[in-house]
Amino acid sequence: MKKQLSPTIQTHSSPKPMWLLLLIVFVLTSLSHTSFAKKQQNKNVLNKLKLKNNDEKANEIKSMKAEVLIRKSEIKAINQLKRLIKKHKGKALEPDLLFRLTELYMRRVKAERFFEIHRESNAVVSLLPKLVKNASSKKYIKKSIKIYDYIIRKYPKYNQIDMVLFNNAFARQEVADYKVSEKLYWRIIKKHPNSSLIPDAHLAIGEIAFIDKRFDHALKHFMAIKKYPQSKVYPYGLYKSGWAMYNLNRATEGIKELEKVILFSRSIEDKKKRSNFNLLSEALQDLTLFYQEVYEAKNAYKYFQSITKGDELAEVLISLSGIYKRHGKFDAVNDILSEFNTKNPKHEKTPEVLDELAWNFENLRNRKKSEEYLVKLNKYCTTVKDEDCKERVIDTSLSLGHKWRNLWVKNNKNEIFGAPTETAFKIYISNTPINEDSLEVRFLMAEMLFAREKYREASRHYNIIAVNETKKERKHDSAYAAIVSLQKAVKDKWDQNDHSEYNRLANMYLNTFKKGKYRLDIQFKMALIPYEKNQFEVAKPIFYKLGNLYPKAKKGLKSQDLYLDILNHSKDYPAIKKYTQLLLKKSGNKKRIAELKKVYEEAYFLQIQGFEKENKLKLAFTEYEKFSKQNSLSPLAPKALWNSALLQVKRKLPVQAASQFEKYERTYPKTSEAKDALIQAANIYEELSDLKNAARVLVKLSTVDKENSIKWKQVAAEYFYVEEDFNKSLQIFEKLATNKNNQIRFESIDKIILIIKNLRDKTKDVEKTKSLMKTVLKNGNTNQKHFALVERAKKLYDQKKYPAAFKLTMDINKYSKDSVIKSQVRLIQADILKKELEAQSLKTTIQRIPTVLGLKIERLDKAQRAYLSTIKYGNPENNALAMYNLSLCYKNYIESLRNMPAPRGLPKDQEEGFREEISTIISPIEDKYVETLNQAYVTAKRQHSTNIDLNNIRSELLRLKVSLNFETLSHLKLPTNEFADVSRLPAGGKK
Repeated sequence: MKKQLSPTIQTHSSPKPMWLLLLIVFVLTSLSHTSFAKKQQNKNVLNKLKLKNNDEKANEIKSMKAEVLIRKSEIKAINQLKRLIKKHKGKALEPDLLFRLTELYMRRVKAERFFEIHRESNAVVSLLPKLVKNASSKKYIKKSIKIYDYIIRKYPKYNQIDMVLFNNAFARQEVADYKVSEKLYWRIIKKHPNSSLIPDAHLAIGEIAFIDKRFDHALKHFMAIKKYPQSKVYPYGLYKSGWAMYNLNRATEGIKELEKVILFSRSIEDKKKRSNFNLLSEALQDLTLFYQEVYEAKNAYKYFQSITKGDELAEVLISLSGIYKRHGKFDAVNDILSEFNTKNPKHEKTPEVLDELAWNFENLRNRKKSEEYLVKLNKYCTTVKDEDCKERVIDTSLSLGHKWRNLWVKNNKNEIFGAPTETAFKIYISNTPINEDSLEVRFLMAEMLFAREKYREASRHYNIIAVNETKKERKHDSAYAAIVSLQKAVKDKWDQNDHSEYNRLANMYLNTFKKGKYRLDIQFKMALIPYEKNQFEVAKPIFYKLGNLYPKAKKGLKSQDLYLDILNHSKDYPAIKKYTQLLLKKSGNKKRIAELKKVYEEAYFLQIQGFEKENKLKLAFTEYEKFSKQNSLSPLAPKALWNSALLQVKRKLPVQAASQFEKYERTYPKTSEAKDALIQAANIYEELSDLKNAARVLVKLSTVDKENSIKWKQVAAEYFYVEEDFNKSLQIFEKLATNKNNQIRFESIDKIILIIKNLRDKTKDVEKTKSLMKTVLKNGNTNQKHFALVERAKKLYDQKKYPAAFKLTMDINKYSKDSVIKSQVRLIQADILKKELEAQSLKTTIQRIPTVLGLKIERLDKAQRAYLSTIKYGNPENNALAMYNLSLCYKNYIESLRNMPAPRGLPKDQEEGFREEISTIISPIEDKYVETLNQAYVTAKRQHSTNIDLNNIRSELLRLKVSLNFETLSHLKLPTNEFADVSRLPAGGKK
């Protein structure tokens, strides 16, 4: 629905007779006193009634006082006029006096409305409660109407009856009596065709119809005014015609009417002809409303440029853009104002246009463009240096800034709103002195800058707030925020300038807020910055102070720690010990005590290491020992004890070192170094050739190092064996001999076999040997079992159970593939055959000589073959013995034949010949004997045999006149483990 505008009604008075004017002047002047004192008093009163800017309450009171004075004057005038009317009742002067009375009543209407309006004002009511309560404008209007009716009825031919009718109609309009009012206006038109008020009457009827939305009827009366172009209301009739057409949806025609108003107004611009109804500016303004109904915004500039002059264009376009803005047509606003700004960049309305564009783009949600025009507005106003312009910048930047900031907050700090908000706030601040309001805005901006990670700028603004703010809490918070912002800007990469700035901000805070909430944090950072830059001498006293002042605060404790760290950096371990001991006495927190104790222990330990580096080895050893005892629960205690052992090594005290390592293992058996400690101890004992202690330690090590337990047991058993502690060696090997791993088991049995040999040769412990043999037979491999069987065969041999021994060796030889075993069993067999050779008697008769000698040589041959076979198996241990025993076989044969009893039945005369024959048989054997004995001696010497009496052999060889010079044996090409085969000799001594 089109907008309906209320009509603007004005009262008009026609010229008055001269006598009436003189009368009124007399009446009015009679109301005032003429004394100088009274005039002076009134002057003072008027001065008091002057209004003051920015004091609404005082202005209300002064206006009220002025109205009271006027009221008094008017009431006096009314009373005076009433007395005159009474005096001239029924006379020719009565209608003029009554008409003047109505004018005074209508003036009272204005005053009464003042008091009616201020009924809500406590200031006015409190001063004039009765007057305000009883105020009634309608009362005076009705009095006027009553008088108008009286004049019309009593003086119908009164010379100003048309004016009386008009004012009566107007008064009735005031009390909404439109029906009677319209009739009175019509009466003027019908009854007084020559009245100058006819155009006014048409206008009034049109207004009444317009209000009643009877636009066709209103338009007829407005159009009727066109017949009176000289009337003062003529342009207003055109103007209202346009509005009536607009409300009849005839906006294009309405535009034409307004254009006529404008042309008419231009034609009477001469002041002498200026009409009271010069509606030029109103028509131009209203034309914008009509225009937007009919035409496009993009053509507005061209259109209005054609009908405006001077500054009118700017006013009209701004008004038109306002209409589009109210209708939400922001693109149209942009079209209009952007074109104007482009074509008039330095117009007096430029600030308003730029302002509107900034807001318009905000309405379009184009914050970037809105920000752009806000910047342009600020730049322009800065250039022209106009206070009104500056105020506009301040208001707009503040309003937009707050709006954008709220959007920024609501939209999770979206950067779309962040940048323009910052711009707006900066513009506001740059145009505003530092005061409470600007500090409030600056604080919001600083907060936003901080959130947007523009920390350095935030710090600068927080600092300005802190310096100028009077509110204690915000001053404090801003001072601290300036510091925090700087820290975040720097990101712990402090250059000299930033460091100096931090100290400045920090000192300002500390000096201003003696009990500031963040004093500790700030002082801590003042120390931390130089600390991180290795400026320890600067940081050291601050940390010490904070540690003492805030011993229970987190940063106080941290200060203590960093102070200790600085001492540690300078390797001032005695100072660390002293400081931690001091802190331990003060602290009641178990966790803290544990931490301090750890620091104390580390410092103590490092101090001892310092002694060690200074080569104060004895002192270091003593302190390590002391440390490990006094701080037994410390994780450094094991290291201290370990280092004490290493120091003993360094001091070349190996026995004490080994003892310390063993002590370490006993004290800290569950540490990972316990194994290494035993290894170190074992190595030291081994280097000292103290194999018994080495073996003892290795036995312990085997229980600690489960993974290598077998290895350590084997080495320990070996060491016991070397030290001939066979019992301890066997305790280990016998257990290992039951191991599931064949290699471990067989190796252990090999060692047991060696021990068996030693026991057999040295201790003659038959029972122990017997027990060990069972172990060998039960758990050994084939060769090891054969060894046991060989030992059993030897035992049978020793027991002279030769057949059983021989049979057993035959079985062993049959199944064994080991040359050593075969060598051993062949040696036993050879020894048995040697026994048989030695047992073979040569006592015989003359008839059995060949048989007996044959048996003897056969026995020799078997023994010889057995010994030679033993040698061929290549067992060095048996070679020399086999050669020696073979030589004994030759010797037995020689001596048996040489000492052979004369055969029974041998004639004595043939005995000599018999002996000669025997010598012939013996002779080659004697060579063999010497050669074999010599070779046995050489082999035994080379192999360092212990199972042959070399002295006896040597004596025998010397007796036989055999040279013992080994160089003479160079003709012996055979290896020492081989022997030349000896041909079997026939019993007769012939080959």
